[in-house]
Amino acid sequence: MPDLKDANPQDGSEPKGNLLSRINVLLMLVAIVLGECLVAYLLIPSESQAKGTLGLQAPVQPASLEAPKETPEPHSSLGLDLVEIDLDSHSITVTDAATGSTWRVDFKLYGLTTKENEQELMTVLPRVSKRLRERIDTVIRESDPNDLTEPGLGLIKRKISAKVNEALGKPMLRGVAINDFFFFEH
Repeated sequence: MPDLKDANPQDGSEPKGNLLSRINVLLMLVAIVLGECLVAYLLIPSESQAKGTLGLQAPVQPASLEAPKETPEPHSSLGLDLVEIDLDSHSITVTDAATGSTWRVDFKLYGLTTKENEQELMTVLPRVSKRLRERIDTVIRESDPNDLTEPGLGLIKRKISAKVNEALGKPMLRGVAINDFFFFEH
């Protein structure tokens, strides 16, 4: 009977073997987590290594090995080196049959081109003006009202620029500028 008393202690304390096994499990879990952290640290590249691999950051070279730097051409975000060409005023009324809504769009359009392309563009524009107007009107008619209420009209400008360059036969426009834009939905 003495074996029975050792197996079931009366005083409410746990046997030493059970406490040791819990500590061993806890130590094993800590070792696994630390091992995973070490592997992640060794395998995941640092920010600079990742940028270098993706080509987002040029490798650092000593100043003595660098080529002499050329002064860049002056260029501004406003495109001051571009010339504005008048592409006429546009007034388009669109009716959406699905929703029954109608909206009107009025704007003044300018094409932005380089000084080298300005003369060629001025000679080609009168010959293709009707096609340009049709393509510009089509861009507006195919547009969603959300695109027409976007503050910068970026999507509309890109679409118009692409359609105009397509009508011209080669990419003479670098972009377009829209002035006096009015959008009214009724």
